[in-house]
Amino acid sequence: MRAATRALPDGEALWQTLQAQVYAHRMSEAEPMPGSRDFLLTARAAGAEIYVVSHKTQFAKRDPQRVDMRRAAYAWLAQQGYFEDPAIGLDPGRVIFRGTRREKIRMIAHLDCAVFIDDLEEVLTDPAFPQTTRRLLYTPGSGARAPIGVERFRSWNDIRQALFA
Repeated sequence: MRAATRALPDGEALWQTLQAQVYAHRMSEAEPMPGSRDFLLTARAAGAEIYVVSHKTQFAKRDPQRVDMRRAAYAWLAQQGYFEDPAIGLDPGRVIFRGTRREKIRMIAHLDCAVFIDDLEEVLTDPAFPQTTRRLLYTPGSGARAPIGVERFRSWNDIRQALFA
């Protein structure tokens, strides 16, 4: 959807307006992706240290109301019970937002992540991405081949099986 929207005339502006609606004003209406909760439960039970590292800007450029998208994301995680459920136990201090993709990649390197899961191929294939980190690309709607050095998964269950089976 992102690529198709950006390819339209004035597509970048349209995409930014859509982002403001989805990630700020309507974030509370979002549903977790199927299998994501089971993935987190399994990861926690296996003793994995879970971080969420995002390059979400604080405010959408095309949002005149200036709703804080980071705060909306935290609220959504809390609404889903990810902080309070002891079986998941996601630490709010391990939800880290950075303003740019470059800053996000620096944080992944700083955390020395063994595995990183992202839905954006350009993050995982960026030349600055840490070479020692296993790269998992989550693309539920795509059967395209993964770039060299990247593993592509179409579901959270498939990721769970690959990491914890």
